Amino acid sequence: CPHLIHGHTHRPYHHRFQVQGKDSHRFVLGDWHKDNAQILDADVNGLRLINYAEDGKLTGSVIRSDFKIA
Repeated sequence: CPHLIHGHTHRPYHHRFQVQGKDSHRFVLGDWHKDNAQILDADVNGLRLINYAEDGKLTGSVIRSDFKIA
């Protein structure tokens, strides 16, 4: 699998590296708390990192528009 998504760490980041000569990615989501969390939304348009707040507000940004789900 060239991509790994995991979470609940103290250091969110998008790691890029190669495995057997192929581009690979590790997406690390931030901590989850009672009043906020980070969510990685993946769809046919790419990946979007969303910050979720307890009040229902969602804010986010595209982190990989070229990452497509087959």
